[in-house]
Amino acid sequence: MWLFALISFCRASPLSISVSRSLHGNIPNSTFSTRAVALQLVDVCTGQPSNTNPTNIPPGEIKAQKALTDTQAAYLTIVNGCNQDFEFLGANQWQMRNWDGQWVTIPAGESAQFDINFVQGLFTKDSDTGGEAYFRIKNTDKRFHISADYVSSMSPKLRARISYDGIGTKDTTQGTMFDLGFPTKRNGNTLQWVLTGSDSYGYWSSANPPVTYLHSMLNVIGERKLKYVTMIVSHDAGMSEIDGSTAFSTWQNTQTQWLDVYGQLVRGSRWFDIRPCLGNSGKHMTCHYSVSSNGAVGSNGLEVDEVIAQINRFMDEYPGELVIIDLNNESGFDTDRRTPEQSYNRLTDDQWRPIWEKWRDGIKKPCKGFDSVARLDDLTMNTLIGDGQGCVITLFRSIPATEDASKGFYSYGKLSAYNSYANTDEYEKMRTDQLSKLQQNRKLGKEGDSGTKDGFFLLSWTMTLGVNDIVTPLADRAAIAQSSLFWSAYLAFTPYSYPNVIYVDFVGQPYLLDQGKSQADYLKQTGGHLTALAMAVNLQIASQNCYVGGGKI
Repeated sequence: MWLFALISFCRASPLSISVSRSLHGNIPNSTFSTRAVALQLVDVCTGQPSNTNPTNIPPGEIKAQKALTDTQAAYLTIVNGCNQDFEFLGANQWQMRNWDGQWVTIPAGESAQFDINFVQGLFTKDSDTGGEAYFRIKNTDKRFHISADYVSSMSPKLRARISYDGIGTKDTTQGTMFDLGFPTKRNGNTLQWVLTGSDSYGYWSSANPPVTYLHSMLNVIGERKLKYVTMIVSHDAGMSEIDGSTAFSTWQNTQTQWLDVYGQLVRGSRWFDIRPCLGNSGKHMTCHYSVSSNGAVGSNGLEVDEVIAQINRFMDEYPGELVIIDLNNESGFDTDRRTPEQSYNRLTDDQWRPIWEKWRDGIKKPCKGFDSVARLDDLTMNTLIGDGQGCVITLFRSIPATEDASKGFYSYGKLSAYNSYANTDEYEKMRTDQLSKLQQNRKLGKEGDSGTKDGFFLLSWTMTLGVNDIVTPLADRAAIAQSSLFWSAYLAFTPYSYPNVIYVDFVGQPYLLDQGKSQADYLKQTGGHLTALAMAVNLQIASQNCYVGGGKI
């Protein structure tokens, strides 16, 4: 079984919002709704009625993980980030289950999932199997279609593809048949495809979104303050490899990224959770540890010097981007020496000094000179990266360091983010916890109004290992969680309540990948869907809020 989820970031009116989207700011409770109820909404910027919420959009799967079967199966999420509906035009199929009758027009800014189910068996020829569903972007001549079909030259031979037969984007030429890849039979999860933009602005898709995506959007987000901009975040960014471990620490329960920091940057991450420690006989490492008074379990990842070098390489090769480093004390331990209780001691001030000095002095393009600014997130994107060169903000947290604005090295208090993770291994608890915190703590009304909550907000879309399940690898959990970002999390975002940073494990993972590949292989196997998702939030959702500034598509 395949499941397609279509998500439209396109909105025909200033505030055409799905039923599950609760508007905040200066919006009365009477405008809140659930997905089962049609409701007339009011745009708080204009005071005028906005579109009625659609009621014919099928609900999405909470835990998008396929069963262990011998048939090819996957979920596919398609994200439409344009300013118009996706009009369903028609479909046809050969040997497809549940294909006919399920397709609907996807309103601008909405999401849906569709069941794609191949008929397979001893008396069925895969080469005769196929399905197509055709869509047009409303009020334009742009068209595309979903293709589920047999491709003899590929493995597996049954594929999910997007035909750009009636549309060309800034990254993909018209006429392209874009293959989404395909998970193996027994470990597949969600595939994604994103389309964002408009006829006047142009279109980007997740086939090949711009690596310098923040710079590419400056014509829209340039006069927008940082606190109103959305980007992707790497959890435990240095843990793309295991370089020294304690007992009971394995890649399955400790590794949090496939890509190294350079690769994560290429795949869209712009905020990095960096956790230094001392290990491997006195080296400055990035680490992931769980430490108590009578024990410690964890591993070391990339060396600090290598992480800094990779950031500098990216900034040289792809100028114009904003990168934020969260240099923190989460794993700040001396892992070269056990205590008598078999634990680790925290790093001393003297042990910390050479580590934080490396960060202060090692970044080649710092965001410097903002010592007189009370909060960095009140700076506009043009102020930060409008020169076309881009820069790096380093924030130190719970570390005995000294601020130096001339080197872009600031206390975390300069950009203190709301950051409260769910600390659960249950997906539904994580989802409910994070979306509830978003709605309660992020209300983007007029600056200074009593009901406005516009502080920097981190949405932690991650799961931890716990007593309910100590077997499933973190990589598998990340694939499950990320699949729902493109419909469940997005449906909770509104122009008046959306996150600044979306915190994930295994950046760029389109579905479950194998451990132990080279960085070149992981760059080929990962994709730009998270980049395109962040672009859609910035270009479409945020642009509908008259209080956040900037332009529109």
